[in-house]
Amino acid sequence: MEQQEINQTISQDEAQKKQTNSLSRFVYSVLMTFAIVFVVAVFFGRIVYFPIKVKGASMQPTLNALGSNVCDTVYACAPRTISRGDIVVFDATNYANVSDEDKLFIKRAIGLPGDTIYFATNGIVKNGKIYYDIFVNGVKIEEDYTKEPMWHNAASASFEKTKFFNEYVLTQKPIKLEANEYFLLGDNRNNSTDSRILGKIKKKDFVGKVVLQIKANQTIFEALIQKIF
Repeated sequence: MEQQEINQTISQDEAQKKQTNSLSRFVYSVLMTFAIVFVVAVFFGRIVYFPIKVKGASMQPTLNALGSNVCDTVYACAPRTISRGDIVVFDATNYANVSDEDKLFIKRAIGLPGDTIYFATNGIVKNGKIYYDIFVNGVKIEEDYTKEPMWHNAASASFEKTKFFNEYVLTQKPIKLEANEYFLLGDNRNNSTDSRILGKIKKKDFVGKVVLQIKANQTIFEALIQKIF
């Protein structure tokens, strides 16, 4: 009787080990498949620029840069199609107020070709700050990825010095995007040099669309697992 119970216990252990091994093999095969696809994409040129170190605070809290050695890294693929909300990398050297050393910018696509965008005050004024909302094609967009609501300090002259901000943002004048033109903003709206300063961004200046984000404390393997699951 005791021997039968021992055999039954051994059988249960073996079944559990097989189940665990089966799950491990499945996870391994999924990861290997994703890794192979990723490598093939790199080989055939879909990954056009990697790795890209995040600089500055303009995309917080989504992307972080706490220092030159403590920052997120992103991988970008060729931007065949851009949807609203996608994070893109573009070459900003052809735009005003950009130095050569800061030529690669990472921002979020808010306006797409054919869209009409305008900014409108929402009636909230606190401590000299006038708060704004963004409207795309007449509809206020709701965003859960920004660091804080967008505001303008009437006492500050930093933004007003730019022609684009004066002409469109402060006056709430509609901004019409033509073919291959995009309106890009940083998630940290009150600390970002973006389309409010640079104006409309041409698709020809896009370097890539962000497809993978690696946090400062992550390995690429951990980032891949997080993206898959």
